[in-house]
Parts: sequence; structure tokens; C-alpha cells
Amino acid sequence: SNIAKNLTNLTSLYFNGNKINHDSLEAVVRYLTNLTDLALVNAEIGDNGLFAIIKNMKNIKHLDLSSNQITNNGARQISYGLKNLTYLNLSSNIISDSGANDIIRNLNKLTYLDLSNNKISDKVRREIELQYKPAMNYRISEKPKYSNTL
Repeated sequence: SNIAKNLTNLTSLYFNGNKINHDSLEAVVRYLTNLTDLALVNAEIGDNGLFAIIKNMKNIKHLDLSSNQITNNGARQISYGLKNLTYLNLSSNIISDSGANDIIRNLNKLTYLDLSNNKISDKVRREIELQYKPAMNYRISEKPKYSNTL
């Protein structure tokens, strides 16, 4: 966290493949309030770690938390707490229909959404396709392709 104190103007952070516990995550994000791009892929982040991000990072526009342990509760937290998101990748988490619905209903600025490799039913996938196909790039069903960049 001492390093984070000196990085208050940082706008992008890619910390993929690094396991980070809740206390460490909270200590770091407390100071990085100007972040607009955050990728914590395969970092063993669950809903508790997610709360630290939501509490401290209201400016986030691009968020990649793929291959973590985010549940419907976490998806709900994101949908109410990070209203400025335009890009959201939650592929390979533990999200089902209710979490997907919260995201779709509450994040009106999204232009990209990846919920692939979760537990989304065909019914909800079709609803998302019908409602958002013209305005949003999305992946609901197919296996995700991972990269280190947003």
C-alpha cells in the first residue's frame, strides 16, 4: 500500500494472474481513486474483494474480473455501485440469471459485456440478445478468449 500512495494519478492497472487477498486489495485500491481501467483476471477475487473496488473506485469505466469467484451478489453490487462502466468482463465466474439481469437492468452505459462461461440460461441469453443486440457487444454463451489487455 505504500507504493499505491505514490500512484494516486494512475488511470490503468492490469494485475492479472496474481492472487490478491481482500486486505491487500483494499489497501491498494484505497489510494487509486482515479483508475478508469482495472483488470484483475484470475486473482481469486470474490464478492468481498469486489466490495473494496466498488467502495473506492467510482470512476472505473473498464473492468475485467474474469476467471474469479464473483457470484450474483457481486454482480448486483457492480450493477448498483459502478454506474460509469462501459466495458465489463465477468466471464468464468459464478453468475447466473439474477446477476445477469441486475447488470443488464442497471448498467445503462455498457457497450461491451462478457458473461460467457457462467450459468446464464438460454432464456436470459435470448432476452439480452433481443434487447441489446444493436447497442452492445456481448458474449454470453461461448467460451471466453483471455488476453492481458482490455
